[in-house]
Amino acid sequence: MVSDTLRALGPTERGARLDWSLTIPPISAVPALVASGDGNGVLLFDGPAGKLTATHDGARNF
Repeated sequence: MVSDTLRALGPTERGARLDWSLTIPPISAVPALVASGDGNGVLLFDGPAGKLTATHDGARNF
């Protein structure tokens, strides 16, 4: 069952002070996905489903 109402959201650590925030902008504010780039973020893909080919040359997981 999928709910349209968020009932709870928060950190699960106990005994530690965690300062955090979550901002969810409207979908119209999300930038479009481009063919290449770097960094992190949420991007909007407005095309048909397909395969993703990605590379990573860093020292850690992405």
